Amino acid sequence: MSTAIMVDLADLSRVSARERVVFESEDLRATLDDDGVLLAEMRHPHGCCFTPSLLDSGLRLHERLRREVTAGNLRVHYLVWHSAREDIWSLGGDLARFLAWVEAGDRRALESYAHTCIRLVEETWRGLDLPLRTVALVRGRAYGGGFEAALACDVLLAEAGARFGLPETLFGLFPGMGAWSLLARRAPRALLRRLVEEAETVTAEELHAHGLVHRLLPAGGALAGLRAFVAERAPHRRRDLALDRVRRRVEALDPGELEDIVAIWVERALTLEEPMRRRMRHFARRQRSARCR
Repeated sequence: MSTAIMVDLADLSRVSARERVVFESEDLRATLDDDGVLLAEMRHPHGCCFTPSLLDSGLRLHERLRREVTAGNLRVHYLVWHSAREDIWSLGGDLARFLAWVEAGDRRALESYAHTCIRLVEETWRGLDLPLRTVALVRGRAYGGGFEAALACDVLLAEAGARFGLPETLFGLFPGMGAWSLLARRAPRALLRRLVEEAETVTAEELHAHGLVHRLLPAGGALAGLRAFVAERAPHRRRDLALDRVRRRVEALDPGELEDIVAIWVERALTLEEPMRRRMRHFARRQRSARCR
């Protein structure tokens, strides 16, 4: 039986922690509260996907945290990735740009984008080399690169009914920015095949049963569930950080492995057949229509 953190949503009104903005761009707004929880809200103004500008904002936020936390100017215990939309966490890579680069034969642009993605994934997986934990707080759908980004976090919290998938094989590609590497280290082989090769969509409940979702939160209770999780783990923070270090050592995610997979991904993208490109256009339209207004 799955476990869920049952929290009265009214508890949110009693949270006394003050928040201050520590980073803000068109794509990303990060606020830090008195409990050391930094909530990085993806705003998705141009579509619910990882646009180049969102990736850049993510890397700039990482750089600011490394600088300010190391200097003792910020106290951050959790970096929590969150979406401004309740029904979509992220629909993955920027397919409209992929198509434009593929059709132009622009290898350099594809490589640059993909290497930025795996840099963000690897930095997240390493916890920015800081004494903090990274958290994906997922409501709604996390597909493609969105699922990859969530898997890179130390903790994946998801509302009941959230859905996860890797649809890339439906348009002739494969998830090339970390999903295969992370799932191969954590998931049963049969589940990896269903997700990667067969492009199945699965629920948060099923991923929770496999240990990939760490906490299942009540529908509509993501933020309250996050607060409950932080309060519960507060006495164990140092132990949790040590266990994260052990997990990273055992998983041994190799940057060279990520780069090799990206090279295969770029080669395949540049040879996509026209029927596959048409399918990608369909997915790209759905991404761009699902933006925050």
